Amino acid sequence: MQSQYREAATYFRQAIALSPQSTQSYKQLLFCLCFDTHAFPATYLKDAKNLDKLWQSVSVPYTQWLCSPPSSTQPLRVGLVSGDLGNHPVGFFLETVIKQLRNTQIELFAYSTRSE
Repeated sequence: MQSQYREAATYFRQAIALSPQSTQSYKQLLFCLCFDTHAFPATYLKDAKNLDKLWQSVSVPYTQWLCSPPSSTQPLRVGLVSGDLGNHPVGFFLETVIKQLRNTQIELFAYSTRSE
C-alpha cells in the first residue's frame, strides 16, 4: 500500500460484497481502517464484529485431542511462537497477558523465530 488506506478500504468493501465469506478481505479492511485517520471507531468495531461472526460461522469446535488432558496438579503448557516478542508491539501486548497468567495453572514457553 502507498498510504491510500481510505481508497483501499473502499476496494476491500467491494471485495467483501462480492465474496462475503472472504476472511482475508475483512482482515485487510480492518488493517486499512487502523491507519485511516478519517475512520470512526464505531465503524471499525462494526467491521470487526462482522469478521468475528464470519469466523464463528465457519469454525468447527475441536473435540478430539491427540494427548491426555493434564491432571489437575499439572500446569497446562502453552508455547508462544513469534519473531516479534522483543522490542515490538506484539511483545508489548503480550506483557499484559503474561502478567495476568502469573498465578494460574498455565506454564508459558516463548520461542522466537529470529536467529539474532
